[in-house]
Amino acid sequence: MAGIPRQIDTNDSGAGTDGTIRNAAWLATIYDSIETGWTLTTYVPVWSSTGAGEALGNGTIAGYYFRIGQLTFFSVFLVFGSTTNFGSAGNYSVTLPLNAASADLFHIGVSSSDASAGGARYGGGGILESVTSCLLVTLDTSAVGVYGPTTPFTFAQSDAIRVAGLYLGN
Repeated sequence: MAGIPRQIDTNDSGAGTDGTIRNAAWLATIYDSIETGWTLTTYVPVWSSTGAGEALGNGTIAGYYFRIGQLTFFSVFLVFGSTTNFGSAGNYSVTLPLNAASADLFHIGVSSSDASAGGARYGGGGILESVTSCLLVTLDTSAVGVYGPTTPFTFAQSDAIRVAGLYLGN
């Protein structure tokens, strides 16, 4: 990464007795591949529900990801609009940028939502429900369950859901 200082012993003598790697050329190659290989890519996630009738309307959704080998880091930001239909009772999920290696290998990070009417925030997590999507779960003690039209609160215009995490991709 551009801001990481490189503390490299320039004597190129190989591994030191303390276990440090002292080959400057080899380390420089590793750092350069990291700096140029982590390209942030945009994708358009799909927000859906196990219920019926949800539609984003004039709301917005954006997603970003990057990969290091199979390890996939991603972020989704969803803001509901004035014409969003939150659907009937159901569980909300968002699609992943790339298929996961297995639905059993979920390494999904934290999701949170912001109720614009008062600024309440609710923490949560994500669970891979398939190799293509992440189920949103709230872990807030006042509203434990799966995200839906009224969980962890009743969603309305300008409320937001953020999802970020990592998983093993194909």
